[in-house]
Amino acid sequence: MGRMDFPETTLFSATRGRMRELTQRELGNVAFLTAHDIPYGVLELTATGLAKSILDATTSFREFLQANAIHDYGRQPQGPDFKAKHRATLAISGFAAPSVASLYRPRTKNGDPRIWFQGLRAMAKPNDIVSAIWADGQFVVLNLSGLDLPAEVSRAGAIKEFIDPFVVRKESAVEQLLEMLRRISEKGFLPVPVRGSTAVGRLLEDELGIAINSRREPDFMGIEIKSSRSSSNRTTLFAKTPDWASSRFGSSRELLAEYGYEREGKRKLSCTISGIVTNSQGLRLRVGDSLDELEVEHVGNQITKAVRWDLEVLRHSLATKHNETFWVKAETRTISGWEYIRFDSVQHTKKPITEQLPTLLSDGKVTVDFLIRETGDKGYLFKMLPKNLPFLFPPASNHQLSTVKSTNLHPRQMDQTLF
Repeated sequence: MGRMDFPETTLFSATRGRMRELTQRELGNVAFLTAHDIPYGVLELTATGLAKSILDATTSFREFLQANAIHDYGRQPQGPDFKAKHRATLAISGFAAPSVASLYRPRTKNGDPRIWFQGLRAMAKPNDIVSAIWADGQFVVLNLSGLDLPAEVSRAGAIKEFIDPFVVRKESAVEQLLEMLRRISEKGFLPVPVRGSTAVGRLLEDELGIAINSRREPDFMGIEIKSSRSSSNRTTLFAKTPDWASSRFGSSRELLAEYGYEREGKRKLSCTISGIVTNSQGLRLRVGDSLDELEVEHVGNQITKAVRWDLEVLRHSLATKHNETFWVKAETRTISGWEYIRFDSVQHTKKPITEQLPTLLSDGKVTVDFLIRETGDKGYLFKMLPKNLPFLFPPASNHQLSTVKSTNLHPRQMDQTLF
């Protein structure tokens, strides 16, 4: 799982259930790895594991190994005779210690996958979170609990040596994407492929030749791309299904049955839910007093709880999805009854201030859309007006895509078959 497309699975251990909540430092280090497309897996160290030199290779860690063609436990027989070894380095601030990674399945314990890095006890303690990145054909082990990765990469040392090639490649990706967008902008006004709210994103998807928002990981070499009309409708920050296990309702079907309405002979529940107003279905958002949960309440004769999310999970989704984002703005005009769009500018943001999310949910700057129909659940979308992005992100870099204010239609766009 090289690019951390696992907002759910990374936080779970194969043997103990959910991994402990990550600290802000650890989340920042994870976000840094994700932002620079560095292939890595994460492990939580237990006192027992460190004492016995045994770590469980969790589901997400095994997926990371398989995704990068490093090791497949499914093909590995049990027993010490079949132990696999890889070169490894323990990267500790300014220096590096050579190590060996052992990957094996014991004859006992149902052959549960194990991994160990020689010398690990010298750089970590129980309850620490470590990552193993894959670079130059070896594991590079980092203690995410004890490092500040951005600071380490800014100064000479072993960590910078291993990480720098990824950082340089990412900087190149930013320039490459900007150049692609500039070329699209210089085409002038282009016709949208469809009518409606998805038109801008679909057009940009077609022009870039990449599938925007069809996957959990960012769209272009670790960069998320969001596009909207300059006039500005809300834009989707991320999508997250409620925690059904701790909610009053256990599925979208149950929500639809309780709060849905009939349209054209079919039942649906398409609505926006805010923290400052109650909508026509009687639903509103409420952030828990301890700031650890978000609930949708129904306001009727009495207030009842409908569904909930763990706020830490939402913060994690936000940090993962928008560690680095291009917010592309488009100018629109209508010609002969059809909409034409020109992409004009980009706001480039990094690292959302996740601590702000509860406040922004409470004061209505971030809202949730339910999109539930009999034919299928289209998601639970967390949205925000582009003008409110400064409340959620540090100061952005702004880029004008074209200095030429073209008012012409691109020649290929005059095809009358569009109308």
